[in-house]
Amino acid sequence: MTDWSSLERAAQAMRRLNQAINRHHGSDDDLAEIAAQAERLAALIEQGDRRDKEADFRTRPHLARIYDGEYAPLEIPDGGEIEFDPFSVIGGAFHPHASGINFFRAGDDVVGRADIDPGHAGPPNRIHGGVVASLVDETMGALNRSHGRRAFTASLTVDYRAAAPIDEPVEFRATTVSHEGRKIVLSCEGSTADGTVFCESKGLFIQPAEDYKP
Repeated sequence: MTDWSSLERAAQAMRRLNQAINRHHGSDDDLAEIAAQAERLAALIEQGDRRDKEADFRTRPHLARIYDGEYAPLEIPDGGEIEFDPFSVIGGAFHPHASGINFFRAGDDVVGRADIDPGHAGPPNRIHGGVVASLVDETMGALNRSHGRRAFTASLTVDYRAAAPIDEPVEFRATTVSHEGRKIVLSCEGSTADGTVFCESKGLFIQPAEDYKP
């Protein structure tokens, strides 16, 4: 498959359904109907071939180049949107459970912007701490991708400074701290629309040995 538009529409519709269930009370009859329809549709899709994520990746030119060993910064203007991983559970446009975060180039940094729905809440009106960590990790990954780097998370530290709000705009900014050999150290700050910093993070990423070219 190279045209993912049908999957994108289906994922978007599923996210809307997820959000509706998370935001609103439904009658027993309505919820029973949703369950029956969901089971029928799941059985329909399960008749198709099993998907392979690397094969899916290779349908996206910038991802295929990285998996073929071609590393170059993405040619995106400042402020332009970055496609990190469209199949990701965190920020993927083709994933039915994605958070809806979008990534943009900000000079040498990457900024992720989102308005997180109640399905990702921990305590009332707060984004789950594990979800915050995932959003941080994904933003850092988008920064690596924007610089043409394939690297995997080795460690991630998140210091929570305040509540990260549900249903309000939040922003994550990832910055490169250092890049020595195969080791890449990144930082990331999460903040609200009024500038309140709710998390500060640092991550160590390691480039695969086969990717590293001194």
